[in-house]
Parts: sequence; structure tokens; C-alpha cells
Amino acid sequence: MRVRYFVKIGVMRKIRDIGASLLWNIGMGPLARALREPRELALAYHAIGKVEGSFAHVTISFEALKEHISYLRNRGYVFRQFRDAPVSGGKNAYIYFDDGFRSVREVVYPYFKNERIPATLFITTDFINQKKAQEVYLTWDEVRGMIDVFEIGSHGARHVKLNKIDVGEAEADMKRSREEIESHMGAPVQSFSYPKGRSSPELERAAARAGYQITTAHPRFHKVRPDPDDTMSIFLWKIILP
Repeated sequence: MRVRYFVKIGVMRKIRDIGASLLWNIGMGPLARALREPRELALAYHAIGKVEGSFAHVTISFEALKEHISYLRNRGYVFRQFRDAPVSGGKNAYIYFDDGFRSVREVVYPYFKNERIPATLFITTDFINQKKAQEVYLTWDEVRGMIDVFEIGSHGARHVKLNKIDVGEAEADMKRSREEIESHMGAPVQSFSYPKGRSSPELERAAARAGYQITTAHPRFHKVRPDPDDTMSIFLWKIILP
């Protein structure tokens, strides 16, 4: 039964990919893009390049990331950090990386530095400096070494679904994470990314009380999360569709 399930999923994804490519190539994609290309994109990534432990479901290939960057540049997007928002005029892309995976330092940082691409790294503070997971997550020294490219924001302290716990507890988690980052970085933390993307108006108010100026849930952003098995056509449709 398990094998049959995965075969079915694989077939469905193949049909999806073929359909997305066909619709784009016959002109539906460019037409939709002309009608509603977003002005403010927020693109969420996690690990890049090699699969890190059991995190294959959030690991995007380096080649896919470079394709995404090339497309956004060709479409005239300006790369921004979250602390820059809001920006008036033009098209802006806010690229960010959640959790604090080591591959951001090993793969993304040198590439973005060479290409002069500013981005945001949202770290889960309880993950940083984990002795049992040093091959997976960053250390504080490594985080500090990337501030010429990355704004450092918070992804919470424990990486829990904040909409599933008491709002007071959620606010305390957000505040503890911000204060810990500030103590290590020596600079204010302005931006917050919700673990698992779970947000609400009540949590937005809690984030403001916890000291944040902007979150990834701000309604001005058209949010895109590329998945490991996305073709380029799927990525293009994710940018356009609500």
C-alpha cells in the first residue's frame, strides 16, 4: 500500500508539472503575469544544496536557487532585506532563509556576496550552537560572519506552531528569541518569520509587543515557498497565483 501511495503521488506530480509547463508555453502564464505580477515578493527557503539529514523536504538545489535569482533579476526585481520594508515603487524581492541551516553559510553566503544580493536569515535560537547538530545548524560565530549579506531576524526560540499555543506563551517565545539574537549580534532585531508559516492577527499584535517592526505575514507580501520537486514552470506559477 505504501509503495502504491508513493507511485500515485509521483504520477500526480508528473501530471502537474506537464500541465504547468504546457499552460505556460501556450501563453497563459505570460498573460497572467502581465495582468498581476506582484510588486512585493517574499520568497521562503530553508536548506540549499546537499540534503541535510532528514531535511530533504525543505532542501532546494543550488541550481534551482540560481535559476530563481536569474528570473527575478530579468523581471526587474530589486533584492531587499525585511528591515527595508515597506519600499515605495518598483518591484521588490525579499529572499529569506528560515531555521539557520549550515548550508546557508557554505553555499548561499559566498554566492550572494559575489552577486551582491542582500537577504534575510531568520534563525531559531534554540537550534544555534547545538553540539548534537553541528553538521546541520550554524554557530553564533558563523551567523556573525554573514552580516555583510544577511539581515539577522528571528524564527522564534523553539520552532513551535505559535497559533497552537497560548498567545502569551507565543509572545514570550518571540521576545526571548529577539533578546538572545540581540545579545549575540549587538544590534536590534526588527524582523520575524513565523515557524511553519502559522500566523494570525492576534500573533501579529503579539509580535509588535515583542519588539518586531515587520513579519513575513505582512499583507503587502506575496509569499512564495519553492519546494524541492518544483519545476521552473511551477515556480513561475507560484509567483503569479494567489
